[in-house]
Amino acid sequence: MKKTLIIISCFMMFGLNAQVEYSIQSLRNVYQASDYNPAYRSTYSLSLGLPGISSIYGAVGNTGFNFSDVITEELINGSHRLDVDRLAGNISRKKNYLFAGAQVNLFHIQFQEKNNFWSFHSKVRTDTRFSYPKDLFVLAADGNLGAGNQIDLSGLAFDQMSYIENALGYNKKVGDWVYGFKLKYLMGLTNIRTRKSDLTWDINQDDIYQYKFSGNYEVLTAGIPTIDTAGNTNEFDETWAKPQGNGLAIDIGASYQIIPKLLLSASINDVGFIRWKKHTSSYKAQEDFEYDGIVVTIQSLEKGEISGPDTIDYNYEYTQGEKYTTSVRANLNLSARYQLLKRLWADAVINISAYRGLRPGGSVGLYWEWKRFLNVSLSNTMSYGRMLNPALGLVIKPGPLQFYIVTDNMATLFAPLMVPKGLSAPLINPYKSKSFGIHVGMNLVFGRVKDQETLQSIVK
Repeated sequence: MKKTLIIISCFMMFGLNAQVEYSIQSLRNVYQASDYNPAYRSTYSLSLGLPGISSIYGAVGNTGFNFSDVITEELINGSHRLDVDRLAGNISRKKNYLFAGAQVNLFHIQFQEKNNFWSFHSKVRTDTRFSYPKDLFVLAADGNLGAGNQIDLSGLAFDQMSYIENALGYNKKVGDWVYGFKLKYLMGLTNIRTRKSDLTWDINQDDIYQYKFSGNYEVLTAGIPTIDTAGNTNEFDETWAKPQGNGLAIDIGASYQIIPKLLLSASINDVGFIRWKKHTSSYKAQEDFEYDGIVVTIQSLEKGEISGPDTIDYNYEYTQGEKYTTSVRANLNLSARYQLLKRLWADAVINISAYRGLRPGGSVGLYWEWKRFLNVSLSNTMSYGRMLNPALGLVIKPGPLQFYIVTDNMATLFAPLMVPKGLSAPLINPYKSKSFGIHVGMNLVFGRVKDQETLQSIVK
């Protein structure tokens, strides 16, 4: 079983990232909404999630550009073409990152005990991020003349983390308050961490053949095949099928019904760490390289002498077995729910996540219930620097089966229809998107929560 989980996580590492979800927080009868606030309460007294089918989530995104920024607006020989100059000009931020990740639930159970809710879940999570500076694309588009006197490649980094999360959850209602937490035991599978990335390229604009490159780089890995200075590669054995480290994390949340129709909630999630102990490697490099061009004369050719770099100062260090600690990606979540009509609510969510700085995002929308059979959420999310992302959440419950599908960008669902329309596609335009993500699953739900004053039952 452990070997299977390692293989799954390694596959997801380069394929998909668990970005922050907004729309699923409106679907509070779905257990997976509690991933963003352990104080969220369902109206079902029992929820069960079976391996592999209760929750499957994948997403990709980036902060720097969308697809339409990469291709020509006009058709060339009947089709759009890659336009590197256009891409370099459309990246507005100096520092950007690409994001990819996934989650697969292995099992969950949530049940009511008097006025308390208890839960347990186990899931595989993976998160992959590539941080890149704008100058990297300017260099590719315009060369060293277009980049100016100095090309700043600091912050160029690749970070990846895969782990199994086992969480014990609890929440309790006290008057108008609900308090909740989830204690998590983390089993680390694979990790790549760029600890240091200071890279600069100084160019003499008066002589394009003269430049200086300075670099200071450090990367740590765990559970990743490595190559040492002698060119030797790790061989897999039974120890690679076991967790490479372990750690702890916690979610803490609360909800307060400030007036009968208004519910406010706040939480801080994934505050914790993983200590990596097995199959670890460290790569450190520091170099200074000055180049004044190649000087060739008739005399030097006759003597076989060609001058090259003035100075090269290079220091590389590779070690194995060094234990190290990484933090998981903490985030702050704030939400508000206001009841407009008997079965209609307005929702708002603000989330601030941490990755090489603070990354804010938000969502506003409507949530509608038709008894317990159908729940619908329609909203707009604001993330990755794009303000317009129509979003959808849908829950259908025939009997004890609870099917749900959620996306924070409806272009994910309608891309097959919209792509043929090209850049002139209407509102839901995948060419204009900076992120794609989808969350689907099926839970088993039973019973009805008794003696619980929720917003869903306030107005009769």
